[in-house]
Amino acid sequence: MRPSILPILATTLLVGAPAAAQTLTGAPCAFTFNGTPVQILRTDAGALVPEGLVPAEAIQSLPLAIGTPAAASGVVTSVSRPGGPRTAHRELHLTYRSKGGSLYDLGLYGRPADRDEGGEWRCQRLDTRDCDALLGTPSTLVFNEELRLVFRDWEGVIFDFPAFRAKDLVRLNGAGGLTQAPPAGHDPVQVAVAGSRNVFFADADGIIWRLWQKGEGWDFQKLSNGGATQAPAALGPLAAFCCGPSLHLVYADPRGAIFDLDFDLERSAWGLRQLNEDGVGATKAPLAAAQASPIACLAGDSGDYRVAYRTADGAIIQIRRQKGAFHADQLNAGGLTSSPKARHDPALQPQGSGPGCLLTYVDEAGDLTLLVEEGGGKAWSSVNLVRHQDLSARVKPGPRSEPGFALESKDAGASAAAPAPAGKPAAAKAGQVADAADGLNQLLAKWAEKQSDDASSRIDQGKLFGRDLVRLGDQVTKWFKKL
Repeated sequence: MRPSILPILATTLLVGAPAAAQTLTGAPCAFTFNGTPVQILRTDAGALVPEGLVPAEAIQSLPLAIGTPAAASGVVTSVSRPGGPRTAHRELHLTYRSKGGSLYDLGLYGRPADRDEGGEWRCQRLDTRDCDALLGTPSTLVFNEELRLVFRDWEGVIFDFPAFRAKDLVRLNGAGGLTQAPPAGHDPVQVAVAGSRNVFFADADGIIWRLWQKGEGWDFQKLSNGGATQAPAALGPLAAFCCGPSLHLVYADPRGAIFDLDFDLERSAWGLRQLNEDGVGATKAPLAAAQASPIACLAGDSGDYRVAYRTADGAIIQIRRQKGAFHADQLNAGGLTSSPKARHDPALQPQGSGPGCLLTYVDEAGDLTLLVEEGGGKAWSSVNLVRHQDLSARVKPGPRSEPGFALESKDAGASAAAPAPAGKPAAAKAGQVADAADGLNQLLAKWAEKQSDDASSRIDQGKLFGRDLVRLGDQVTKWFKKL
């Protein structure tokens, strides 16, 4: 018998974040900017913790976050003065959803493309006044020298958002959208393919869909479950990347099998490969943890790539495609290193300008563990980057008021983010509902594990409970909007 979700919702809203000790949670936001490895971490209270490049004073006073920030970088050209020459600069953007229901962007502007220092950090609240019930983590991309975001709301509508042009925010699906694609059940992800933006997502049933720019408009396509391919449904979010002449979508199904749904750009054909599971997949690697977790991916050269994920018992598994062959290794807990078991999902990033890669994850003790590949794929070492007992000294309270925090414009010609309209608390209250949903998702995983020893039964029961939660969230959000 399923428990009532109303008492749990009330408890989540009233309890709030812990006032004292904080611990790291979720997968790190890990990336390499201009050859420098960077990690952005999040505590269970929503504070952001930088590791490398990002100055602490630029991030410690930001509004509290829900979910892992998304990173995007690129080279843009600008004019330093009227009539002056155009110069190339590197921009870095860290975008996240706050507990108040707003989108924030912490950007590094004006760093010369040929230098490792310089530039200015600016924080902006992005104007999303037409969709104040955001859900999940946005997907970011610097495309045609502009920061573009895609994200979903409570109703599964996917929005395409030029970050500094709020008036151009458009719906890509749902009622009044540019396509007839169904509502999203998981966060969308975007990638640039052959000069065009593509957006991928899974609906509430796990069916995978593609949205892409076609001329002046958008089109859509069903990719799995009898669409363009016979690929199985996805349990959680997708990872999308281009590698060599192919586009890859990597995801886990409800059993924890990892699939690579790839599109050959030269032959215009879709292919499908299962990467793990003895006797079935390309490797004998074990199944992933049976929950909606992201799969970490890193594209290499000449069609090579890496996939990393967490198993139910805390092992970190890496699958490498190298010269057409697949190899799998356990990296922690008695595998290639003795580093501890993982509590949360891993993140992959290049090892600066050198060969190999870096893998980071939050372990059972709440520490951030770094695994470094020293060459050849088999030689790894580990180190603790951030220890749980030292975290309190790195998390400063700072002013975290919302809305209208540190509003700035990107330049003189950009429109500044508008403060929330007075007397309309819908955005903040919808953010509280989102807080409740995030807490309930964690309770859901624990609840489902107690229902059955059979993995497929746990997933089926969890999906039913999750759908009840989405329906409740939708009703509560609509009620708040009427206030």
